[in-house]
Amino acid sequence: MLKEEGFGTDCSSLLELLLAEKIGLSGHKIMFTSNDTPAQEYQKARELEAVINLDDISHLSFLENHGGLHTMIASNELDPNYFIDTAKMLFDLVVEISRSLDIHFEFINIGGGIGIPYRPEQAPVDIEYISRGIKQAYREEIEGSALHPLKLYMETGRMITGPYGYLVSRVLHIKDTKKVYTSR
Repeated sequence: MLKEEGFGTDCSSLLELLLAEKIGLSGHKIMFTSNDTPAQEYQKARELEAVINLDDISHLSFLENHGGLHTMIASNELDPNYFIDTAKMLFDLVVEISRSLDIHFEFINIGGGIGIPYRPEQAPVDIEYISRGIKQAYREEIEGSALHPLKLYMETGRMITGPYGYLVSRVLHIKDTKKVYTSR
């Protein structure tokens, strides 16, 4: 359903790459971001022509990559200003890098982390407010420069799917020290 609406996917493992392939996603519809990544996973991402984010400079030896700037904001962030401020920071950075190193950027991935309210006292994030703020920052920093038009990506997984799913698990181990820990 999300594919039909034009959404892509953010993959962080071989299994997620295989699932994306299974539903017919490839190319710029797949953003591959992982850490401690085996070469096999990079190979699959390249086979699918996915956009590959490098989490660590030591991963450069696995592939040659160019074209995008990416950040990870936070997880389950409920303050809409956080997303606008992060977009402004990235716009400033891409302008500076472009001018000083003469690099052309295809896109900026402003990350994700838009939260959902888990408690009754929490309000949902105002997406329209975020959109207006990012649009204004884009106009001020990017529009009218050689960087325009610059594609913007955003990872909105939890916000879209979180309210409609359930976590089902079972306890496999219990560690009882000063605090009780469970693993699932």
